[in-house]
Amino acid sequence: MSDDRLARIRKMIEQVDPSRKADGLKETLESSCGMGAGPTLDSHSPGSGGELEYQIAVESLDVLDRGDQLDSQHQFALEAIVMPFYRPVVDIVDNHMTVNQLTSKWKHLGEEENRTRIEQKLLSIGRLEIPGHPSLPYAGTGFVVGQRRDGRSILMTNRHVAEIFSTGIGDNNLDFVAGQRVDVDFLQEFGRIKKDSLKVERVVMIHPFWDMALLEVRGLSPQRQPLTLRTDPPEQFAENEVVVVGYPGYDPEPDVVYQQTQARIFRSVYYVKRLQPGVLKTRDEVPSYGRTVPAITHDCSTLGGNSGSAVINVKSGDVIALHFAGAYLRANYAIPIHDLAQDQRVLDQDLNFQGPSADPEQGLYDEYWRLLKTEGSSKAGHSHGLGRMAQTPSSTSIQSGSTNQPKAVSSTKKPQAAHKVAAFTFSVPLCITVDFGDTTFPSATYSTDVTHHVSEADTDLTEREGLFGREELPLGEALNLFSLDSLSTTGFDWEASLSLAVCSKLAYATASIVEAAVTGTMGFDDGEFVDENETQCFIGSTTDFTLVSFRGTESLRDWLADLNVRSIQHDYGRVHRGFFGAFEDAREQLEEKIRDSGNRSLVLTGHSLGGALATVAAAEWHDMFDIRSVYTYGQPAVVKRGFRDFFKSYLGDILIRFVNDDDIVTRVPPTYVHVGLLKHLDANGNLRPATESFGAQPPTMSEREFDLLRAELLRQRINERSLGSSSTESLGAPATEGLFPSISDHSIDNYISKIRDQK
Repeated sequence: MSDDRLARIRKMIEQVDPSRKADGLKETLESSCGMGAGPTLDSHSPGSGGELEYQIAVESLDVLDRGDQLDSQHQFALEAIVMPFYRPVVDIVDNHMTVNQLTSKWKHLGEEENRTRIEQKLLSIGRLEIPGHPSLPYAGTGFVVGQRRDGRSILMTNRHVAEIFSTGIGDNNLDFVAGQRVDVDFLQEFGRIKKDSLKVERVVMIHPFWDMALLEVRGLSPQRQPLTLRTDPPEQFAENEVVVVGYPGYDPEPDVVYQQTQARIFRSVYYVKRLQPGVLKTRDEVPSYGRTVPAITHDCSTLGGNSGSAVINVKSGDVIALHFAGAYLRANYAIPIHDLAQDQRVLDQDLNFQGPSADPEQGLYDEYWRLLKTEGSSKAGHSHGLGRMAQTPSSTSIQSGSTNQPKAVSSTKKPQAAHKVAAFTFSVPLCITVDFGDTTFPSATYSTDVTHHVSEADTDLTEREGLFGREELPLGEALNLFSLDSLSTTGFDWEASLSLAVCSKLAYATASIVEAAVTGTMGFDDGEFVDENETQCFIGSTTDFTLVSFRGTESLRDWLADLNVRSIQHDYGRVHRGFFGAFEDAREQLEEKIRDSGNRSLVLTGHSLGGALATVAAAEWHDMFDIRSVYTYGQPAVVKRGFRDFFKSYLGDILIRFVNDDDIVTRVPPTYVHVGLLKHLDANGNLRPATESFGAQPPTMSEREFDLLRAELLRQRINERSLGSSSTESLGAPATEGLFPSISDHSIDNYISKIRDQK
């Protein structure tokens, strides 16, 4: 372990546990052992449990206190066991805290007086979503801070969150990015799919100094009242207990202990409303938008997605700061409400300020507003001098709580523009890319066995936190849509459709991620990833049924280009030779595992090629196992026409086949037909009527159309290889869209989104 990291761990432990006694830690570990608390010491010691974890945690505290060298086991104990005890994360479900997730140090938050005070505030905090954004499903957190006489309500969030969907800076000439819609959803809770959304109608302000923005909505429910913004100097609240409420997202930081710590604290659940308790600390000068700002620090457990969260004083229930960034094992940073209240333009926005009167006559921020008039509030973006300034090398390190006491914003000292920057570790959630320019399917870009050290290269706290990957639906958020109980149903069910679409998405992840999710977030008793000769799937078992979810193809373009039309004869009819061969690769291992699980009812699912494998499996296993249901998404046709009679006779209506609008994969290969009950969703997500349950709607391509498609894809492959990796020419989907059925319609995220909207 580096000396710097050891020093940061030591300092953080000193802050949260000066006595080094860890009072209550043993009881908390014993009560949480085996209850899905996240990674344990299994990878470090055999026979791990609450007692063992407690012993190692206490030993680690002793080693730290003596100043001795910490080994990897001690480091894990301090970061992944002790820190979650002192700074836990609590699920919000039905607008209530999940009290049994509070560690003994924080049990008092569950007492009626504290609980009632805090839960009243939860109603007014929501997630900012961007349904039309091509790559970001949502941007961060926002909360209600004011109400105008005409009924319009004001939300507060971070400037770097608002910049994702808006243009301009200041309080004039602000606009949304062309074609962009923004909503605020006040629910998005763990285990819940219900929404309570309002459209954001206007961007009111992008502050020129602070990382703060104001948004406007209409039609807010009376129960969602503006939170009180307390204007007292934050120094008065130093060492007070606070809670941060927001929507923390997965951070793919490639440090093993960090990943274990993150999974432990957040229980491998992300992108839903959480409450994170901690303590307010001192001022610290930190870089933001090319200048140094006097932020207030706190030590709650936060991740990206908490950007724009309210920092709430436990004693009063008032908001005392706006969270905007974090640095692992250093501190989290927030904007004091006191400082915002020094700006007359902010005071003029009908916000719910309470406390000592501000003194805007000092004109602390006039210089920055004057610069706006000089440079103009550009509607083209945020790239001018008041936006993200050129970054200097990150050689200067800011030490939180250094001996040089940070200066508070006051009537005698104005905020100072500067170019001082620092090295930070950021909270950036999971990034899964669906790149249709290269026609590649979703694959997780993170790994749990990476041993790279903690990255500290970022120089601006607003550059990364709050950005949410480059896919439409991050895996962590998708897993929150899964309901294990829904898979016990027979016959068609929308909730089961959504849950199995999520399973089909998960099948694209790495084996370690799949297995952790299956027995963790998803709640299966057992789970295992199967990888046999390029056929991958996973199994999840309960006392009631066994799930098999097949993975689809990783490279759509290459798969389509190489697809043939050869078939093979079986007793029940002719099936595609390639699909049958892929199933056969994993068949023996799957059948062994299914029998080991107790020959329970089977639920089969898959997306793309995975759907074809699920269909073949259903046919092959129809007289071996009790098949409860089969759900497929964007699957190719699998069988010749004679197979359809067999399927109707032996498998009835248990196969549900989803098609998204003009999905190209459902139109191949030629001369083959589909089976199953068709659920065809159009471009707007509406369910199209099917004229025949087992009809081949939409029909597969003709052989000539298929030959043209393959010729085009092969041409692109040759061009790509000849152009080399330096070429910027867009290959793949963009060249075929409009000429052939849609490649982009094939995304599993599109299926999940449209099915979710049906519920």
